[in-house]
Amino acid sequence: RNFVNLFAIVADGMQRGEFRAVNPYLATRSILALIIFYFSSRPVVRLYQQNPFTEASKEEFIGHVIDLLCKGIINEKSS
Repeated sequence: RNFVNLFAIVADGMQRGEFRAVNPYLATRSILALIIFYFSSRPVVRLYQQNPFTEASKEEFIGHVIDLLCKGIINEKSS
């Protein structure tokens, strides 16, 4: 259900020109992979960080993912 909903958002954004035209299936899988890994890595992260999953850190992660997805990591000024 989450995949279908997110896929619809991605495909709609591409259709309206808000997102670049990429494979919407792969884009959706990539977004979900970031989120799933974040939460499934809890046991390992707790080995080296005492309290890594506070509300503030979740909000920071969400902001980071949105920024990364929307802007990428390439500095357009340097290319």
